[in-house]
Amino acid sequence: MSPHFDNIDALIIAAGYSSRMGAFKPLLSFGDNNIIGTIIQKLGALNTGSIIVVSGYNHELLQSELKEYPVHLVLNEEYERGMLSSIQCGLRAVSKTARGVLICLVDQPFIGGDMLRKIAAAFAEGSAGIVLPCYRGKHGHPVIISRKYFDEVFGLDESIGLRQLMQRHQDDIYEVDVSTDDILRNINTWEDYTLELETLKNQGKSQ
Repeated sequence: MSPHFDNIDALIIAAGYSSRMGAFKPLLSFGDNNIIGTIIQKLGALNTGSIIVVSGYNHELLQSELKEYPVHLVLNEEYERGMLSSIQCGLRAVSKTARGVLICLVDQPFIGGDMLRKIAAAFAEGSAGIVLPCYRGKHGHPVIISRKYFDEVFGLDESIGLRQLMQRHQDDIYEVDVSTDDILRNINTWEDYTLELETLKNQGKSQ
């Protein structure tokens, strides 16, 4: 039986322009689904609490696409201010029973379910207020932050973002060592997207 992480809400940041892609990133095809649908399915299998999607650009289009999914869609009307504003918007929607929030980026649909479980378990079973995946000494996403830091997130410098929180509380960070660089990669350009589709195709052949 899969463990339940119902005291951890999940937050998907999907508010940006996708300007470097030249296409709306969340709705691009990925495997048997689109990018955002793939992430939602993996989080659903993780048995988290609420799944919150923060939208901004193309909100109505995303709203139409997600109406059949069990997610809470919230609009960040200030998404042009950057990712921190979207994280802050999402934190306002986190359920009162959640101990922490798993923050996922919409441009990482290739993050595997096993890795998500490993990160969630590290938070659920440990005492650290911040959990970061780490590959060869480099931190990536997704990350988990405890509710005790939510108020502090609202006062962070927008030009630094969550990194400022990590710098302030290095003694409260637990690093989860992972075996792939998935946590460091992002789909930002059409070339990135093409490479990830090829990787996905090759993984399917090897299974």
